[in-house]
Amino acid sequence: MKYGFLKVAAGVPALKVADCQYNAQQIIALMQDAESQTCDVLTLPQLCISGSTCGDLFFQSSLLDDAGQALCRILEASEEMSLLTFVGMPLLIGQKLYNCSIAIQQGKILGIIPDAHPAQAQQRWFSQDFPYEEIELFDESIPCSPFLHIQMGEAGIALIFQHEDSLMQRAETLALSGANILIHQACQSDLQGKYQGIKRQMQSCSQTLHAASVYVSAGMGESSGDALYGGHALIVEEGEILSEAPAFQIDSQLIVSDINLSRLSAQRLR
Repeated sequence: MKYGFLKVAAGVPALKVADCQYNAQQIIALMQDAESQTCDVLTLPQLCISGSTCGDLFFQSSLLDDAGQALCRILEASEEMSLLTFVGMPLLIGQKLYNCSIAIQQGKILGIIPDAHPAQAQQRWFSQDFPYEEIELFDESIPCSPFLHIQMGEAGIALIFQHEDSLMQRAETLALSGANILIHQACQSDLQGKYQGIKRQMQSCSQTLHAASVYVSAGMGESSGDALYGGHALIVEEGEILSEAPAFQIDSQLIVSDINLSRLSAQRLR
């Protein structure tokens, strides 16, 4: 972060469903790319370590163990990086499975954001609510909260799971707590006109709350058995689209933009 600007990135990895080691390799490549461009924050889609369309494979301990090993590999790769990365994975906590976003930086887990209200289509696999304030993971106590807030200088960073019905209400709550960078992690399937609605929602949210919205969704590597995933990524500041990824790409995608934190602060003072 320099001169009141935060450089943010949104990445869509070229993944393979349930192949966590391959996905970790793609994620690390995106992290290295973002780090080389001196990015401060990188956002990746929901469940990108495993893929979001694993179906009943989420019940297999071998998949969950492999996801944990992939996370270890990503943590190791991040040791020399100043980049803050949000990566999605299934996480078994207290005999219940949760859809989680893991915030990592320099080989450490800064926090875990669970999806306490999974979409109806995901409730077969993922638990609702979340009674924990911290958990033990890799022999360390990690803070956990759906409202986890990470401060980087003038930037207050918080995460929203895009499917939530009360998205705007949740965004307002996070903004009132000081968040001016709102991360929207998604695994949205593509229907005609759906992404245009999401884009308008991101513009409205960022303009109303005087914030930046970073949106990223699952890509073409997801299973197309029930739906198609376009791999959309979008960075918006004060209602203005700063960067947008081309959809339906086979290869990994990365978009980068500078967020003017001073501008956001000035707008909130009015």
